[in-house]
Amino acid sequence: MLKITWEKVPAVPAISNLHNTNTFQAVLATDGIKTFCLIQFEDGMMLWRPESRHPHANKALIGYHSGTKSSNRFFYNDRITTQSNRVRYRPDENNGKIVVGGVAKDMNAKGRWAFRLESNSEAFTNPRKACLNWYERESFPFYRWFNRPCPCSWLQGRFDFAYTSGHRIRRNGFKEPDVPGE
Repeated sequence: MLKITWEKVPAVPAISNLHNTNTFQAVLATDGIKTFCLIQFEDGMMLWRPESRHPHANKALIGYHSGTKSSNRFFYNDRITTQSNRVRYRPDENNGKIVVGGVAKDMNAKGRWAFRLESNSEAFTNPRKACLNWYERESFPFYRWFNRPCPCSWLQGRFDFAYTSGHRIRRNGFKEPDVPGE
């Protein structure tokens, strides 16, 4: 879990907007299978004024984006972002949403949003967790002290000939799999 708090953050340009600040929190949490981003906008502390922002600044958005440029990117912009400036810039005064798979449900709590950031099924197995669980279940032979961590780090993989680079794979005629979202 990671909790980040932005306290009294001025809008751009910060020099002229020191009194109109925002305070909000984001929490990223995962159990290795499901991942959520929880956002809380502090009641009465979302004070940015759109007219004081730079005229070319982007509009305020509430949501998430996977950061990929492919056609199957993972993103969601809440409907509040299409409403008037009075509504868009005051999420602390509006009921938040719970968003799973791009479908939003009212949370009935002002200033709180919850976003599920992946689409794993209940049958999904986190490979790192499965490997670590296996390692813990194994009996404790004398050689366990010398085993490499599971899974190995990039540096260990670089010097371990059991692994190879993508360049070598292509050179030997193997085609890399098409991974959705990349």
